[in-house]
Amino acid sequence: DDNRTPTITDELIQLRPEANSSELSSSFWHKMAISNGLADSTKLAVLEGLLERHIERVKGLPSILERGKRIPISREETLMLLGELLHFRATLNLDSELLDTPDLYWYKPEIEDSYRAVSRVFDTKQRIAVLNKKLDYAEKMAELLRSHMNETHMLRLEWAIVILVGSEVVNSLMWWII
Repeated sequence: DDNRTPTITDELIQLRPEANSSELSSSFWHKMAISNGLADSTKLAVLEGLLERHIERVKGLPSILERGKRIPISREETLMLLGELLHFRATLNLDSELLDTPDLYWYKPEIEDSYRAVSRVFDTKQRIAVLNKKLDYAEKMAELLRSHMNETHMLRLEWAIVILVGSEVVNSLMWWII
């Protein structure tokens, strides 16, 4: 039906053919909204994959600690993991428009329904909520790594002080004996 607006039923997107006119038709804007919703879902899928890889790398740490063993991650690797997590959080919450409705719909509110329909089909809001929960877990792991890094650094500093004090005592004894 040439007079129908594009619709989304279940996972079927129905578009109407473009009319031959020089101005941009309503159908064009609905297609743009659907395209925007699909692009948001794709961005979200990429972010989900990145976070899954990050969590895979650190998910074994609690079991290592449970057994009372030392975490086998260097200071540089820890800093890289922390930086990766901060970059991910910024990409999700600051750099992308996944959390907000795009500005285009402020000017064309009649096509916002098409955008929201695509978002509902791809569960965009729920996926963002799950992603943020996983991100909270990853941040707890990052705090664990940061704490471990600080403890290791403080332990090295304490041993350096003990060695320096011990060498000073030995040096004083040598001077006293001689």
